[in-house]
Order: sequence, then structure tokens, then C-alpha cells
Amino acid sequence: TAIGFSGETASFQRLAWPFFVQWIPLDSERLNMDPPALHPNGVEAIGGISIAVTDLDRVRRIYEDRLALGPAEETTSLEFPARGVRYRLGDFFVDLLSPTGPGPLGAHLDAFGDGPFQVVLLAESTEKFRQTVDRNGVHFEGTPDFPGSLLIGDIDRFGLRLVVTSREKGGDSV
Repeated sequence: TAIGFSGETASFQRLAWPFFVQWIPLDSERLNMDPPALHPNGVEAIGGISIAVTDLDRVRRIYEDRLALGPAEETTSLEFPARGVRYRLGDFFVDLLSPTGPGPLGAHLDAFGDGPFQVVLLAESTEKFRQTVDRNGVHFEGTPDFPGSLLIGDIDRFGLRLVVTSREKGGDSV
């Protein structure tokens, strides 16, 4: 997801390459000045993002040729169902997923087009996370691709699926 500015107006675009935050100072400088606080729900980091794409081969070429990412791991998911590729950037991953049949990924593409589909958050404990946010009326499901993790599948509220998993589970997607 990106926000483009033109004069005094901003436009919201869904792109097949996500952009979270770009800090001007280096992390080593910024984190010494302003260390991150522990969040009460126990989430410590973003583990990865899954991007829904209609043309996996075309978007894969963009990631590999223009963004110089690679090598990619071939992946499949029975939950969505989908085929895809995964790029690892340190502890973070980016999955490109293209549907192979009817399911939540295809429905998401039909509704929103190419762009972010799922974000994986890493928590110190999924149980602590559940207890903290359950008081706010957030409901969870299980997810076959992340055994023992929590899925917040409320796309209407968040615009994408949120999966909360513990660091021990590794935050791996499909």
C-alpha cells in the first residue's frame, strides 16, 4: 500500500509491492535515540507480508529484476488455495500469492485487486495477545497454514488478514 502526493491531495493506491515505513536515520542511530517500547499485547515485530497477485510470473519478475530480490522459494497453500513464491529479507518474508482455485485469496483479489492480503505479526506469546485484545471484542480463528497461531480475518475492519504467531513458530506463511 502506498500513498502518493500530488499538490495538496493524497491518493491511496494498492500496489503489488508493499511499503511500510522508511526512516531517514539509520536504524542503529534511531533506535539508540528512541528505543521501541513493549506493546501491551505482546506483539514485537512484523514477521512478513503476503501479497495477492493475479499474475504471479509478472510480479515475480518485478521483484527479482527491478528490486533485485531472490532467490525465491516456491510455495503452495491449501488454505487459500494458492501457489506462490517467498522472498526472505533477514527475519522478514514477502510472499507473492496467486490463487489456484476459489477461496479467500481469490475473493480478496476480486474485491481489492493486487496488493497486501495478509500480515504476520510476531508476538512473545499468542495467548497473551489473545487475552489482551479479546477484551476489545476481536475474534480469532485458527489457520491451517499457521498451526497454533491466531487469525484475525476481519478484512472489512483491517483491509487484510492479520495472523499473530509466536516467535518460536517462526512466522512462516504458506
